[in-house]
Amino acid sequence: MKPLFIAAVLLAIAAASANADENKYAADWMTYGAGARALGMGGAFVAVADDATAAYWNPAGMPSVERAAFSAMHSYTFNGLAAYDSIYGAYNLGKYGAVGGGLLMCAVDDIPITGWNDPESPNRRPVLKGYADSGDYAVYGSYGRELLPKFNVGASGIFIMGRHLEDFEEDANSSGQALDVAAKAGPFGPFTVGVNVQNIYSNLKWDTGKKETIPTNVKLGGAYRRAVSKWDSEFTLAADCNVKFAGYDFASQLAAGDASFDFCGGGEWWYRRTVAVRLGSERSALTGGVGLAVRALGASFGIDYAFLSDTGLESSHRASASAAF
Repeated sequence: MKPLFIAAVLLAIAAASANADENKYAADWMTYGAGARALGMGGAFVAVADDATAAYWNPAGMPSVERAAFSAMHSYTFNGLAAYDSIYGAYNLGKYGAVGGGLLMCAVDDIPITGWNDPESPNRRPVLKGYADSGDYAVYGSYGRELLPKFNVGASGIFIMGRHLEDFEEDANSSGQALDVAAKAGPFGPFTVGVNVQNIYSNLKWDTGKKETIPTNVKLGGAYRRAVSKWDSEFTLAADCNVKFAGYDFASQLAAGDASFDFCGGGEWWYRRTVAVRLGSERSALTGGVGLAVRALGASFGIDYAFLSDTGLESSHRASASAAF
């Protein structure tokens, strides 16, 4: 089993190297994450991935969902300039694996569009022509199953759409697709490891004729989970590394040639599986969050909040509502 996992990692890195591309920031908005629980832990979730957002973080984790789970998130981002939202779900089919999917959305409304009152005149002045909306959307369809004891595999097919500056001559719409391939191994005692090769195959086409390739991201991670019954508590520690081969240089935490490495880590403490406290770090930015879960009518309902500290573009606040049956 361990050789299989190592082989999957090596294949992932080789695929990322082959997919290096000058379009390093294509669809970059898809890297912002999903679910306030994971984001409160700094986005270190590839080896955890045991809730409805597994379709995003690691589809191989979807069989960890007991039966069915749903999660919806709203984010107050960049001082309210952008709306970043997600909806994800997963359903366990038993011996046939698990299916899931979701919607990821990033939108900016009421963008002022300016022009000249008289373009040919030397006395021309800028005028407000109106307002426009811009939005990007990604639809996920995912599947995961146990391949060997304690070794799961999974994949997510993603359809991407973009609508930009609608109703103005500057219109530029886009569409494309991407594929994520993932594995999750464990637990081996208290330890679990995971890998998600995001955008292993991708393309993005614009109605202007331009074509882009979304950089492949190899997300590697490990998690340590321990229950302490005498304290009615459960602790989880996790750490991830995002590896790309697109020449990010100074835009990453660590770079060597075309390879770049960005790190995130975090922890979660549950008390009586009712109250949760989370702390983390995402690319050196501090994160934190809290959660509340209650059981009623044979299901578990939760509310989670996450905070991402100011990284130069204002702090972000994220809130999620979830249910598991």
